[in-house]
Amino acid sequence: MVKKSTLILAFITAFTASLFCQVNQNKVDSLNKLLNTKLSDTALCSVYIQLAEIYQEYDADKNFEFSKKADSLAQPTGNKILIARARLRLGMGYYKLEQFSEATKYLFEALQLGEEAVVGEAANFGISTRIPKVPSVFIGSADVVPMELIAAYTGFANLGVLTTPQGIL
Repeated sequence: MVKKSTLILAFITAFTASLFCQVNQNKVDSLNKLLNTKLSDTALCSVYIQLAEIYQEYDADKNFEFSKKADSLAQPTGNKILIARARLRLGMGYYKLEQFSEATKYLFEALQLGEEAVVGEAANFGISTRIPKVPSVFIGSADVVPMELIAAYTGFANLGVLTTPQGIL
């Protein structure tokens, strides 16, 4: 005899899975509508990346279709973050297909581009402290002078304008 708790667990699992599929389908529909509008190459690339991420789990062909489109759009922009995100999607697609040598190539390239992008963005926010290009840079492993970090955050409060913080004694 099947226990009541097992039936309840099976029901919850099935309900959650159907809800997750519905949410993803709504997101896919919204993203597909965006594809029919006039978007900049950067925005279009982001849409392709999001679609590739969704399809990565259950449709390898669509994952590669959108990943390759994103990669081809990202290259001419020179935007390292977009290129890294597109390469990440390609790498994960190859990983899912168990083509590990191709996956490794794209994933390492995405990692290197991402590291460079983080260092570049930090410089754009006025951080002059040398930040090493290491994988842990994504989680904030670099030592930064506190006043530089405070100054970098002023850009968010001032609509993108960096200001020099003043100490109060």
